[in-house]
Amino acid sequence: SEEDETQSNGGYTEGYSNDTDSTFPDSFYADRSLAIRLVELLPDGDARNGILHLLAVQWANEDPDAAATWALEQIPAGHSRDTTLQVLMWNWTQRDRAAATQWAESQADLSVRENAMADVALAMAGTDPIAAAEYVQRLAPGDRKFNAIDSIAYRWSLKDLAASTTWALALSVEQGRDYAVFQVGAGRASGDLAAALDWASQQPAGVTRDNALGGV
Repeated sequence: SEEDETQSNGGYTEGYSNDTDSTFPDSFYADRSLAIRLVELLPDGDARNGILHLLAVQWANEDPDAAATWALEQIPAGHSRDTTLQVLMWNWTQRDRAAATQWAESQADLSVRENAMADVALAMAGTDPIAAAEYVQRLAPGDRKFNAIDSIAYRWSLKDLAASTTWALALSVEQGRDYAVFQVGAGRASGDLAAALDWASQQPAGVTRDNALGGV
C-alpha cells in the first residue's frame, strides 16, 4: 500500500514529489543542462531546493554519482539537502549497492558521510536486513546510527521475528540494544499482542525489559 511504501522508505519523500514542478514546462526538465544553468541562478529558498531535488532525482536515473555530488554542492546543508540525498542513496542502493556504499564512504565531511552511510543501511534493510544490521555498526554511536537501528529492527522483525530478536538482544548498549529491543517489541506486537507482552515480561528486569514493554 502507499502507507507501507512510505514506511519502508523511512518517510524520505515526505514534502517532495518526483513529479515535475508545474511552474515550468516539460521542456525545462527535458533539457537538463539548460535547467541546471537556470535553477542555479535562482535565490536560495524552498522553491529552488524543490526544483534541485527533482532535477537530482531525475539525473540519478542516468548517473547517480554525478547527481548526488551535484545535489551535495548545490543544496545548502539542512533538511532539504538531507531529504534529497536520502532519496538518491535509497534508490542508488537498490540498483547498485557497491557503488552507493563507495560514494557514501568517500565523503570527506563527517556529517555527510555518516548520513549517507545510514541511508545505505536503511535501503539494505528491506531486502537484506542481516547486511543492514552489520553495516550500520560502522557508524559512530549517535542519533544517525540509533535512528537507523530503529528502522532496521522494526522492518526486520516483520520479516523474521526470531532472527531479529536474537540480534537485538545480543547488541551492547553502545551498539543500540535499547533501540533495537524497543522496535522488535513493536514488531512482535503487530503480529500477536498477547505473545509480545509475554515475551517482553520475560526479559531481564531493568532497561531491557522496560524497552521491550515500551515497544509492545
